[in-house]
Amino acid sequence: MAASYEERAIAVVLTGTGSDGSLGVGAIKKMGGTVIAQDQESAEFFGMPAAAIKSGHADFILRLDEIPLALTTLVTEGVVR
Repeated sequence: MAASYEERAIAVVLTGTGSDGSLGVGAIKKMGGTVIAQDQESAEFFGMPAAAIKSGHADFILRLDEIPLALTTLVTEGVVR
């Protein structure tokens, strides 16, 4: 996705265990994309979002219920082209 969509790519890291998502968010950021990670309070399992946040690549750390509006705003306001 990172190579195909470059700065238009948006990654969303949701509740889960492990850290494999941190590799993907690194690729997204390298190509100029945007990364959203779910916050600890709303995540049932914080392993994956924590790894993305710890990598330093998360642009936004949001509650689960805030993510849809953030995605809509990023796309409709032209932040992500």
